[in-house]
Amino acid sequence: MSTDIILYDTLSFIVHHTQIGLGIGTNPNEVLLTVPLMDYLEKHATNLPSAQQAFSSLNLPAIPTRSALPLLPAIVAGFSVLLLAPLGASLALAAMALAWIVIAVRFFMGADVMPIIDPLAAAGLTAVGVLVFRFMVIDKDKRFLREAFSSYVSPNLVEAIVNDPEGKAVAARREDCTFIFTDLAGFTSMVESSDPEELLQILNGYIDGLLEIIFRHDGTLDKIVGDAMTVIFSAPVRQPDHAQRAIDCALEIDRWADSFAAEINAKGIPLGITRIGVNSGSVIHFRSPISTFLWNNPDHG
Repeated sequence: MSTDIILYDTLSFIVHHTQIGLGIGTNPNEVLLTVPLMDYLEKHATNLPSAQQAFSSLNLPAIPTRSALPLLPAIVAGFSVLLLAPLGASLALAAMALAWIVIAVRFFMGADVMPIIDPLAAAGLTAVGVLVFRFMVIDKDKRFLREAFSSYVSPNLVEAIVNDPEGKAVAARREDCTFIFTDLAGFTSMVESSDPEELLQILNGYIDGLLEIIFRHDGTLDKIVGDAMTVIFSAPVRQPDHAQRAIDCALEIDRWADSFAAEINAKGIPLGITRIGVNSGSVIHFRSPISTFLWNNPDHG
């Protein structure tokens, strides 16, 4: 049979399922007196403070105050979920709940009652409601923009458009950027002598390979004209190491293009080398609601 030992100074109450013993120390074998548990409780019930007396010493909040208290955590939870990223919102909600509980305990130690369940429940319900609203309304537009543009422009430009669709955050500014220019040697002759479907397949594979490298180095695709391509670094998103990024990107393009050309040439198709130019210069960068503009300086080659 299990035994619970409750210490009170030098005496101990040794409680079994149906009886209670009073003894010295904590050894159940030292029980001096054993009486039925119910008889003990009935006999000493008059010595215990009543629940009514205990509650009468607490200061309960007025009904208007109790009704208004849940508003504060609900507002904090709503704005946290609406404005912060998921991880930040989760940390903010956890910190708010912990702070509320600590404050409530401190109030209770001073005999003042501060509700816990109602405010935290209101915060939780508000967070869920705002999360659903954000997913169905706000993030829906961002998902649409990502899906609509991801097939046509660079990922970093997509994020710039998603986070600032009207271009308000990017004022006109002068920016040092680095450009990569590429084209295929002998492409005109190749077009004249190749089957259109075969040429399209080769060109698509060529452009896809270049874009994969460019996007891996966070370059921004400016334009594709036939076999030629222009890539920008440090616009629309600033990149302090734009020159190094462009050099690394150009070197990787050169290695990949040589390998791709050798593979195509092995099939008897005359694919020329990829010519690559890299240049840095100052530009004026600004965005309108519909596009991004780069205005080169006259001395920019």
